[in-house]
Amino acid sequence: MTRFKRPPVHGCPCDHSTFSLESALVQTKQSKGKRLPLGGQSTGGRDLAKVMLTGTMRCEPHEIDSVVALLPRHHRLSEAEPGCLSFELWQDELDPCCFHVSEVFRSEVDFAAHQDRTHSSDWGRVTKHMARDFNKRVL
Repeated sequence: MTRFKRPPVHGCPCDHSTFSLESALVQTKQSKGKRLPLGGQSTGGRDLAKVMLTGTMRCEPHEIDSVVALLPRHHRLSEAEPGCLSFELWQDELDPCCFHVSEVFRSEVDFAAHQDRTHSSDWGRVTKHMARDFNKRVL
């Protein structure tokens, strides 16, 4: 069974309260290896507000295998979406029922398209009833 795990970068496996969104950097597909700060992006004279979603999703112990089986495809499809600047989804190492998400989209329109695709996907059908504790920020 493949498990997507990411060690905590801020010292706490589940609490993102010490994570500073303002100082976060994201490597975007468009940056060609340069690290760009999160925030407004100038495009053709108008600024686009990026959307960042962070948080956790919880499943029941008997649902872990189903969620883990869908992770690779959901991750691949999400990263390939137009406007996806960053997408991370990983299973907590200490609590296998907890899945962490951190995603950044170029604009509200791109984020809404991601939500629409997700809700109608296998991932959406299997996880729609699971508890989510997400924080959405416009940057």
